[in-house]
Amino acid sequence: MDGKVFEVQGNPNQVIKQFTMPKQVQNELDNLARGVKAEGFGPDNVVKVLQRGDGYLVKERITRVVANDAQLLEGTKFLKALDKAGVNDHRSRNVMFGTTESNATPRWILIE
Repeated sequence: MDGKVFEVQGNPNQVIKQFTMPKQVQNELDNLARGVKAEGFGPDNVVKVLQRGDGYLVKERITRVVANDAQLLEGTKFLKALDKAGVNDHRSRNVMFGTTESNATPRWILIE
């Protein structure tokens, strides 16, 4: 989903995504909700939304981790599961391999 991401001042573990149209907020929330239903994956594989506002979302920041060969294969399975779950626009730019403040286990995460 289109939007611009900024760091949250005073909290390095959060980012804010600002949208040009308020409807985009609900579209992204719907897409993330479908991601939770991806077969073989779950809520930890979807970025946590911490706050919703008029035209923006505050989300957990993801720290990138370099994936090994087995993890890259898992990423392919993740993309297929997202597709099957009906996640829109999940091209590889919308998933990241990394960690978050709430879960230090490296994993594939749907970010939008």
